[in-house]
This record gives sequence, C-alpha cells and structure tokens, in this order.
Amino acid sequence: MLINNIDISKFNAKQLIVDIQPSNIILEKEWGKKSLKPIFIDSNIYFKNLKITLYFHGNDRQDILTNISNLISLLKAESTLTLDGYKNKFISFLINSNIEKTIRKDRYKLNLEFDSYEVSDFIEETLNRTTMKTINIKGNLETSCIVEITPIVDIIDIKIEGLSEEPIIIKNLEKNKTLILHGIDGTITVDGINKFYDADLWEFPRLKIGSNNIKVSRNDCNIKIKYKSRYI
Repeated sequence: MLINNIDISKFNAKQLIVDIQPSNIILEKEWGKKSLKPIFIDSNIYFKNLKITLYFHGNDRQDILTNISNLISLLKAESTLTLDGYKNKFISFLINSNIEKTIRKDRYKLNLEFDSYEVSDFIEETLNRTTMKTINIKGNLETSCIVEITPIVDIIDIKIEGLSEEPIIIKNLEKNKTLILHGIDGTITVDGINKFYDADLWEFPRLKIGSNNIKVSRNDCNIKIKYKSRYI
C-alpha cells in the first residue's frame, strides 16, 4: 500500500483489511399535493466511505506508536491511496483513526476511515493535425480533463467543441508553444505564465460518461487530452 507514493512498509506496516462502500447518492425529488407520483429533480453524488486496517510491528510499543504517528502525518490533507489488490486509486480525506492493541506488545492495529473518491491513472488521447475524434469514457461519472495544445504555426484562434456545453476558443497561440488548459486545477498557462485572458470559455473542459465527440476548428495543432476515469 502507498500513501502519496510512499510505501507504508517504511513504517513497518502492512495493509490488512479494506472495506470500500459505493459513493453516497442523494436524490432530489418532490411529491406534490394530490400528485399521483413524485417528480425527480436531480441527483448529487458524494464521497465513498473507505475503511482500512493496518498491521504494525516493531521493537516495542513506543517504536510502533512513533511509526503510527509518522504515517498519520502523511494524512493531514488530501491524500492519494494506492491499495494492494486494487487497480484504481482513492483520493482520500481522513475522518477518523483509532489504535487497537494486540496481546503482543510488538504488534498493533491501526483503523483508518476516509471520505474518498475513486479514479483511474491518467489516460491520454491525442488529436494530432486532425479535426475530429471520439473519446469513450470507461468510468461512470463525468470527469475533468487537461487539454494541451501545441500549434505547428502561429495561430490567431482555435475553437474546440465537445469538451463543454459551449465551444472553447483559445487565441494568440504561438508556434511550438504548448498551452495547457487545466480542467482539474482551473488554470490556463503557457510555460507557467497565465494565459486566461486569451481564452473564451464558460467552463473548464470535462468529459461526459460514454462517447464524447471532439471537434477542432483547424488541423495545424497537436492536441493531447488527459483525464482520469471516475467511479461511483
């Protein structure tokens, strides 16, 4: 098991038990007076509940408690958990922890509880000097994406459709300079410099569940679209 790419064996710990529950879904509905059936309004999807039990060993109780403390210090903010036996990763927020003693003074258990959401590793699609592509999302939730645009000539503007409800227009692109439209972080940059003023968009790019038909207004750019599939 890894916490933010740090192997927990560093703390003389190993993954013992994992319990993953589906995301909590709250349905908005209304049953009007004298109506024969309720009206569905919307659904809101929240965190998964994730419980993990870790098994620690050490020279003595103080040694183990120090390792537990050091491990928990990795969980003070958002954490990426890579669990043994699971392909996807879990972006997690610690909500509870407690220690269980065993009959041996050199063995402890640590129970951790998280609010989490599940994602795949990054998946990359390319549109190199082409104007159309269909991207099929394997997950079952809409997901933000990162769009990297590298023109092979100077470009006044480029329009991209299929990554938001309205077309995204990017202006003043320089030859061989990669503009990064970061739908996860909410930034638009070239070489780390803010280029938000060169963009005309109502929302940052995202991919819907299923097929996404991407259209580009010109074929003199190399485009990468990176995303992580998400799961209820």
